[in-house]
Amino acid sequence: KDYGLGEENVTPIPSGVDVNLFKPSGNTAEDFTVLYFGPLSSFRGVDVLLSAFKLVRKSLPNARLILLARESNSESLWLKKAENLANVEIITGILDQKELIGHLSRGSVVVLPFKFWPQVECPLTVLEAMAMGKAVVTTSIGAIPEIIENWENGVLVPSKNSKELAEVVVKLLNDPSQRVEIGRKAHAYVGRFHDWNKIVKDTLDVLLSSLN
Repeated sequence: KDYGLGEENVTPIPSGVDVNLFKPSGNTAEDFTVLYFGPLSSFRGVDVLLSAFKLVRKSLPNARLILLARESNSESLWLKKAENLANVEIITGILDQKELIGHLSRGSVVVLPFKFWPQVECPLTVLEAMAMGKAVVTTSIGAIPEIIENWENGVLVPSKNSKELAEVVVKLLNDPSQRVEIGRKAHAYVGRFHDWNKIVKDTLDVLLSSLN
């Protein structure tokens, strides 16, 4: 609209996920395990996550946090802070898809507490975790609320609120049936709207229609 285009001339096509790779992997989730993946950045809410995890362990001392950190700089501030916490496993570097999927399957709950997201589409990490049938806890940032229906196919918490994030995580860790139901709906949603096969078809349809 800002560039003078009418809605009839715009076709939105969302990000796609390979649902044949990112898919539920059975009962491989580890008990009371919170998982995060992506760069260790305050923009992505890693500081909020670490603070929340301390609160989670007050209620659930056996809770664990897995950080799939693309960060490889040993001098990283957030890497050092994470290393000083108990019950935290840090896996650094860029993982290939097989490794990433293997680690993602371990999470009881996937937490992605974005403070900021500059793109117009939903973060791919959210969609990939949903495709794997995980209960994703994230924030109402950018396009995420267009994808996540709260307490249906995921859970939305306020950005920068470690206390509320901790409360939601504890609730989910203590309720396996709810996690499974949220994950089931998340997987179905991604399969319906973000399967790469659908994205390719929609793109081709737009290109072909422009030739007519």
